[in-house]
Amino acid sequence: MCARPVAPIADPGSQRQRPHPEHGSQEADTILDHAAAIVAEKGPAALTMCSLARTAGTSVGSLHHIFPNRGRVLGAVAERHASPVRAITDRLEGIPTATWRRLTAEEAIGELLLPYADYVRRHPDFVPLMRRPTLGSLATGFSNLIDGILARRLPLTPKRERQTHAEFLHAVATGTVHLAYQLDPSKLDVWLEDVRRMLVTCLVQIEERADMRVKANEKTLPRAATTRQSRRGVYWI
Repeated sequence: MCARPVAPIADPGSQRQRPHPEHGSQEADTILDHAAAIVAEKGPAALTMCSLARTAGTSVGSLHHIFPNRGRVLGAVAERHASPVRAITDRLEGIPTATWRRLTAEEAIGELLLPYADYVRRHPDFVPLMRRPTLGSLATGFSNLIDGILARRLPLTPKRERQTHAEFLHAVATGTVHLAYQLDPSKLDVWLEDVRRMLVTCLVQIEERADMRVKANEKTLPRAATTRQSRRGVYWI
């Protein structure tokens, strides 16, 4: 049996009294703040209704007025990341094609990863929850973003091949970050830098192979109709 303290929910860092949890969303937000802290420190497995009640300074019964079970709490904590992460993706999608084309591979990967890495550092509960079904659309959006960037930088690359590259880069980035959390969350910054280096290496190789293919095709096409594909886009020879 878990302890059932009777004190109202306490805001982290404050002892100010709150209204009863079922009135309004302020209490729900406070509960989610405590839940996020537990997830960030100990992982999702450590979050139970009992541990949350102890941390929040309330009773399990009071928690159930807002969240009927642990799954709903985890889902709600995860959902709080949906809008801000989607906003990052939307902003990156809005970068002009000309900008993506003129960046080096290293600069392009930096432009892609930096805002997500900053978000992960500021919200340590995100990585433990990033694979929850609630956030599935974010993974799809990130993969589509990478595909869109490749489409702008490599417009002559066949769509299916480009999508395969995008899926691979997505898997390297998200899989490595998730593995880093499982192995040692304290070294996440080191792993984020490793992810950046790996993606740069992969993108350089992808673009070099694409350029070699175009050069090989030049030998079979009339010179007047030949185009070249590079990181700066397509241009006539």
